[in-house]
Amino acid sequence: MSQTIVALLVALVASALPHHAAPTSIRGRVTAQDSGQPIARAIVKLRFLGPGVPKWEATTDDEGRYAFANLPAGGFALHAEQPAGTTTYVSRRYGQSVRFDPLRHDPIVSPIRLSEGAELIAPIELPRALSINGRVVSAGGEPIRNIRVSLRDGNGNVAMLRDAITDVDGRFTVAGVRPGDYRLCAVPYANFALIRTEGRFEGEQPFESCNADKPTTVSTTGLSDVEITVRSGLVYSVSGAVVDASGAPLESNTFQFKRQDGHDLAAIDTKRSGNQFVVRGVPPGEYLLTARRIAADGRTIELGSASVRVNTADIEGVVLRTAMPVSIVGRIEFDEGVPGPLPKVNVNTIGQRSRPPGPFENVSHMRGDLTFQLDGLLGPQMLQVFGAMKPWTVKAIRYRGEDIYGKSLEFRANTNPDDLVVVLTNRSASVTAKLREGSGHASSGATVALIPLDPRTGAPLENAAFRPIDFEGPFGLPIVRPGDYLIAAVAPEDAYGPSSSVVLRLAGVAQRITLAPGEHRVIELDLVRPK
Repeated sequence: MSQTIVALLVALVASALPHHAAPTSIRGRVTAQDSGQPIARAIVKLRFLGPGVPKWEATTDDEGRYAFANLPAGGFALHAEQPAGTTTYVSRRYGQSVRFDPLRHDPIVSPIRLSEGAELIAPIELPRALSINGRVVSAGGEPIRNIRVSLRDGNGNVAMLRDAITDVDGRFTVAGVRPGDYRLCAVPYANFALIRTEGRFEGEQPFESCNADKPTTVSTTGLSDVEITVRSGLVYSVSGAVVDASGAPLESNTFQFKRQDGHDLAAIDTKRSGNQFVVRGVPPGEYLLTARRIAADGRTIELGSASVRVNTADIEGVVLRTAMPVSIVGRIEFDEGVPGPLPKVNVNTIGQRSRPPGPFENVSHMRGDLTFQLDGLLGPQMLQVFGAMKPWTVKAIRYRGEDIYGKSLEFRANTNPDDLVVVLTNRSASVTAKLREGSGHASSGATVALIPLDPRTGAPLENAAFRPIDFEGPFGLPIVRPGDYLIAAVAPEDAYGPSSSVVLRLAGVAQRITLAPGEHRVIELDLVRPK
């Protein structure tokens, strides 16, 4: 009986003592994807997806092993790179598929969630760096030297920071390529084969030309004998003048002529004199002209832009009218009455500013009287609202009576906060997305896209949300505006690029859902590929 009492006392004392859970840890091996052999001295980086954003780094031993111990519970991103000074392998995130966007080096993409005391065994296989070999020829089959060869992803974005240059036989090698889908494009330099007579281009000129209309898959062996035929055709000129808001001539500090997709044109010739400009060597297509006047301290004083379409003739008389930056004021409205204490509400815009953005420089904080002010706005802007707002979310953004939520427009300077009203509601919705079993991908390797729809037209809005799928916390979708949405699960690389272009590609494959106020929706998704 006495032994039983002692045992009970010991158990009670033990239960009263503080409980120390085993430390959270991650360990694994880094190996070569093709051979399975360990990679010694590989660099493994770990980043915490939480307050403070601490980082850790480890180097693998001779057996390719690494370990991170005494970690906090929460979300992490894990990333392995080849040993310093080598070019044999390319970096890879834990949990990602072989398909990868070569410019996405930041390991904050595929989150890992660990509870307190958990241990994760995380092996990482590094793909071998591949190469693409080929040559650039003219329409007649003649090799062309000194042509820049650029690797592009499926969206036309540059996929490697370093281009290859063709040699005297027109041959090139693009090295350090990851497995994925690419196009190779030959880009003539500005001084290549441009034959001028009295300042005009004469005859047909070379255009940027790619090896295929659709991306080519680069697998585990690279590509050889790729041939790019440089197209050529007639080119034209675009000319005009830069004026200020009153129509007076304005000499701008900077002048840009780009394609509408944002890409530069290589083989063009731009001349400026006073407020006049002429751009020669322009192939048919759609373009955007931008002029900017900049102060000595780096502020943009005036900004103007114009779009042109070049078909089969020169474009003359383009007027590039600039505007001054404006300041706007607005107020926050709570549809359930002003709460106490007030949430921390911040307002920002996506668009041009008079000063290059610094940390939180362009953010306006809600003041005690519920108003805010945004300065230095130039051209079209889209309003964003964020902060420590839970459970509040945006219900509407009314500008002079019209709901502009998720839209870009050019604001006019004002002094009345009632012109711009941000309405917040605590009747928010939420959505949790999971991959349907058998989709073939781990949830850590997918991204969910949630695209709001215009309540009036049903058209996709610009402020889509892209988050790693099935991950709660700051990267989840716990608070969203009630309304209609398109939702889709895609591979991370398919959610990369300008938001507007990604939204357009996903619109044809996403499914439509309606989120009611206060609703929490759990939805299963199949992994889809954008069109």
